[in-house]
Amino acid sequence: MKAIIDIRALIPEKSGGIIQNIIGVLRALFSLPDSNDEYVIACCVFNRHLVEDIPGSKAVITLPLHQYYDQLEALRLKQQADVIFHIYPRGDCVDYDLSRRVFYIPDLQHEFFPEFFNAEIIKGRQNAFTPVLNHAGAIGTISEFSRNTVLAHPECRCADIFLMPPALQLEHAEIRPDTLTAAEQKQIPDGDFLFFPANLWPHKNHRRLFDALRLLSKRHGIAIPLVLTGAKNDWPALAAQYRDLTIRHLGYVRGELVSALLARATALCFFSLYEGFGIPLLEAFHAGTPVACSNTTSLPEIAGDAALYASPLDPEAMADTLHRLITSPNLRQDIVERGRQRLKLYSWKQSALNLQQALRRVARRGGIGRSVAKTSDKQVDARPLVSIITPSFNQARFIAATIDSVLGQTYDNIEYIVMDGNSTDGTVDILKRYDARVRWISEPDDGQTDAINKGMALAKGDILAYLNSDDVLEPTAIAEVVAYFTENPAVDMVYGEALYIDEDGAEIGRYNTQPYTNDALVYDCMICQPAAFWRRRIASIVGPFDAALHYAMDYDYWLRMRKLKASITHVPRVWARSRLHADTKTIGQRGKVFGEVFDVCRRHLGFIATQYFEGLWHYRLVESHPRMGPLIGSFPSIWRLVARLHRVIYFQQQGMLRTIVGSKLRSMSYHGSRLTGLIYNTYRRLRRSRNNAGEVPRSVAGFWADNWFSGHTAITYATHQKPQQAFLRGVPPLTCDLDITLNGKSLLHRQLGGGEHASITLNLPAMRPGDRLVVAFSKWEVEVGGRPLAFLADSTNLFAESDHL
Repeated sequence: MKAIIDIRALIPEKSGGIIQNIIGVLRALFSLPDSNDEYVIACCVFNRHLVEDIPGSKAVITLPLHQYYDQLEALRLKQQADVIFHIYPRGDCVDYDLSRRVFYIPDLQHEFFPEFFNAEIIKGRQNAFTPVLNHAGAIGTISEFSRNTVLAHPECRCADIFLMPPALQLEHAEIRPDTLTAAEQKQIPDGDFLFFPANLWPHKNHRRLFDALRLLSKRHGIAIPLVLTGAKNDWPALAAQYRDLTIRHLGYVRGELVSALLARATALCFFSLYEGFGIPLLEAFHAGTPVACSNTTSLPEIAGDAALYASPLDPEAMADTLHRLITSPNLRQDIVERGRQRLKLYSWKQSALNLQQALRRVARRGGIGRSVAKTSDKQVDARPLVSIITPSFNQARFIAATIDSVLGQTYDNIEYIVMDGNSTDGTVDILKRYDARVRWISEPDDGQTDAINKGMALAKGDILAYLNSDDVLEPTAIAEVVAYFTENPAVDMVYGEALYIDEDGAEIGRYNTQPYTNDALVYDCMICQPAAFWRRRIASIVGPFDAALHYAMDYDYWLRMRKLKASITHVPRVWARSRLHADTKTIGQRGKVFGEVFDVCRRHLGFIATQYFEGLWHYRLVESHPRMGPLIGSFPSIWRLVARLHRVIYFQQQGMLRTIVGSKLRSMSYHGSRLTGLIYNTYRRLRRSRNNAGEVPRSVAGFWADNWFSGHTAITYATHQKPQQAFLRGVPPLTCDLDITLNGKSLLHRQLGGGEHASITLNLPAMRPGDRLVVAFSKWEVEVGGRPLAFLADSTNLFAESDHL
């Protein structure tokens, strides 16, 4: 079995316990004995370091941030992977065949406490989770509680829900004082204290814990300090409301310090409102720390008899529970001993075995990226089956010619399906004449695209195409297509030329077709649809045509192939004839055609080429006005100016103006101008969405979402940042000097070899608002379009994904 493990969803310092669980399972998975399985880890530039040091046989591949999941599909095809394991569902990863994928869903907290999430997050989770619950090959989760909530979800149709609970992290397995720095040792209180390691998320229930500590002091005279770790979020504002309590928040700390704090703590407090598992309980069991926790969700299942419980909604009950635990040494010791026994129930190896078996189960149901040989008692035609779909509605004048052109092909291993939309003009009578040779269905549908999708769902061919009911194929077209695919097995789609014909079949022109390049498709739909043929393997990834489109569904389909890095080729041979007549949809509705073209370009490319705006306004001002059109057409600057103004207005309305403005300012700032760099950074701050604390941690200019650094990359800090060990890893295309400066002072100088992998580490001091870190390369390659490409990164923590625009 070959599996791809997708960790795109793991965000350092934000994904919480999910990271601990996944890394622990992967360590065990890669070390399982007697396994011939192969694993490839797909990651992004900001989380690769989480998995780089995991021992075992696996490849780690960094994919670009933009179009990440399209690139993942291309990787799957290249690797011929049988199954993909996704860490957490994301909305952009559910557009592909889910039945041969395994997903990790630790819990469904948003369903139980929607008030803890904003509307955008809830909508995003529902959009991502619903398809997975319906169609995933298998789903892994972390406790019986979580498993039962997944199974009980009304959208769940997946029967393969397996357990993948966490166990004890390696950094907690052995606690030694010499593993801590002097600064870390000073953070451990000398006397008694309670410990709560949890991000300041609403469901962690910090406020009620603080209220319980007040009651503990007021009712029982016990004023015990509390130590917190994790994300601080709005900590200053919250701390100001509890100045009477001794609470110290350390922020994010290393696992070794967490272990040391647990070992010294009087008790672990874990009165969370919702937990899919509760990893800190296991850490406390190992450290010999008594546990006081909630009596809800998964925590009673995990802790069993090794904890004292209280309702997380009742601060009085929490205070009484803490009082009992603090004042009863024998009870604390008894709970500690039970915790050590409880810890033995959880094993990374068992969770890894459960995951391995789930991956194998899904792979056995049908590997992706591989063809499966069919056997029978009869001779099987070794030639590829070609499936052609014809959508039809009231085309009795032309459909017989279309059908005859398919049935008259010199290649005969063809499956031909006609999907008629319940025509009333005699089309059905014509179809009946072909009963013996054509599979046809006449029933109401939702238009041409819906008919194509219905036909494709019935098709069994290895090569696919659709032919409109007024177009025709050249007699040798299919034979030439099959020959080309046979000789070029790496090609996913091939298209040829077409001639335009009138209602009577007379030749009146030539289809505007050009050789294929990825860039050319951005500016023009030059692929000839009636002469286009593609393999089932790429269709299974791209999925059906977008049924919401009625005019640009083919262009949308080609752009989706482009995003997948499909191999598309043009053959300069006439394979089809495209009929132009008054009822042709794309002639009679050109304004709507442009509207859909704008939509698909915006969705798949992030911008719309100027040529499309010019085409729209040429249609509106010239083609649509028989009298004034020729006059306006003689002054092209008029409609071109209107088109360019429309483009700016459209981008502003769609929130895409930064695509124009940002690219201009960015290209200016890359060439060293402080003024333009200042303008660009100011522009970025105005556009940036703010984090939970209402602050912008960093502003980054000079990094692109395909992981390239420019020759001059500037990181400007807007808040205080702790000292950290930073790293940058990747490959420069040219031999160059790297200089990293902070506020103009040199931090690092190093020479890098062109084409050689470089690993750069440096210790960054504490940062203050306004500090500016600059990463500069002395040489770079200039890409077509003007980008100065200096360094292709595969891993970095100089900044986070949320920091760059």
